[in-house]
This record gives sequence, C-alpha cells and structure tokens, in this order.
Amino acid sequence: MDTLEVLSEQFFDSKSRELLRELAAAYHVVPHGTGLSIGSFTRPRPEYLQSIRQVCDEIGADYYSEHLCMTRAPGVNMGHLGPLLPSRASVDIVARNVDIVQNELGLPLALENITQPLILPSPDMSEAEFFSEVIDRTGALVLLDITNLYTNCVNQGRDPDAELSHMPLDRVRHVHLAGGRWRDDVLVDSHSHPVPDAVWELLKTVSSITRNFNLIIEHDQNYADPATIVSQVARAREVVLT
Repeated sequence: MDTLEVLSEQFFDSKSRELLRELAAAYHVVPHGTGLSIGSFTRPRPEYLQSIRQVCDEIGADYYSEHLCMTRAPGVNMGHLGPLLPSRASVDIVARNVDIVQNELGLPLALENITQPLILPSPDMSEAEFFSEVIDRTGALVLLDITNLYTNCVNQGRDPDAELSHMPLDRVRHVHLAGGRWRDDVLVDSHSHPVPDAVWELLKTVSSITRNFNLIIEHDQNYADPATIVSQVARAREVVLT
C-alpha cells in the first residue's frame, strides 16, 4: 500500500494528532473531508477551515479533497451529501466558496463527484457539464470517484463511457474506487464489496489519459479477507502503471 486517505474531521482534536503523525511517518497520507458543504449559499465556516488547515499542515498535504455537494443549510445539518442543482447560480456559489477555501488553506481543492439518488432537472446544463464548468471556473482539481459515476449511470440509464468522456479528466489528481450492492433494483454505493469489472474498465480509460493521481480503494463495511483487498490494490497498480 502506497497511499492512505484520512478523514480530516477525525483528527480535528489535538489528542488524535499523534496518530496522524504516526500514519504520515509510515504512509503517503492524503486528507479528505465530508463537512465542507462547498455548495451551500452560506460561506465556509472559518473555524472549520482552520481545523482543516491544521490537519493539512500536520501531514504536509499538497491538496485537500471534498465532495461537490451541500451538507448544511442555515441552522440545519443534513447528515447527507446532498446534490446541487446543476445551474449557473450554483456554479457562482461554488466558485465563491472554492476561492475562500483555497485562499484559507493555501492549497488547491480537489472536488469529488457524488452519487445522486435522483436527477435534479435544470434548463442550464447536465450533471457532467455542471461538474466541468465548476472545475473550469475555479481551477480546482478533480477527485474522480469512478464508482460514483458508474453507479449514477446504472441507476439513471446513462452510458458510463459517454459520461466519463464529458468529465475534465486532465484535472484528475485523485481517484476513488469501491464496490456497491443492489437494494430493490437500485445500485447502492455502499463501499462494501470488491470493485466490479465495469469500474476497472473505466479506470483503464482514465489511466490512458492521465496517471498523475493518487488512487484509493474505499471499503468501509462488510470487510473482506485482507488478501482480497490487497489483491485489488495490486490490480489497481497494474492497471495504472501498465
């Protein structure tokens, strides 16, 4: 294993920093977050950004990654990665917030595409066009979650290869792979099973365009035999490097 991704919110308190330092001494560590709410109309919270910066400084991060979504509204914590309406107004809000975050952290922000349980209709642009316009407007990097892209396409009846072709692959700096499960005819991004073959094929496409990225295999539940996870790491290395 070459790279380890840590959830930054788990290391905001000073007591956990020693573990973070130990991890950074053993692995190349990249920080990831879930609570920035980059698509919220309200601006990012200064105290939250200060905590993120402390984590990034501790491990010498060269970028910070988060989801292109909203998790908060004034007075409300949604507890979920909520999709954004793909509109020019949303692009304006995200661009303002990305600028605030990158200035405060002194680091590039890498934005991740999320799974969406429904399609939010918009006269302005498609989901992929929205993602690309945000990246073009902000100069942010991309955390390409290939499994999220594949899951959305399966559930919404779209072609994953066509969807991938509309993503800003030249900006990819970080990649997520995972395996999901079926529930009532819906593919769920549960991070609970091995990466499916269709997602490996999409990784091959990405790797034919760029190989300058960190790759993380997400497995958060229904833990497999360690040998299975190690074999997936080896397969990822083979796909990207050959």
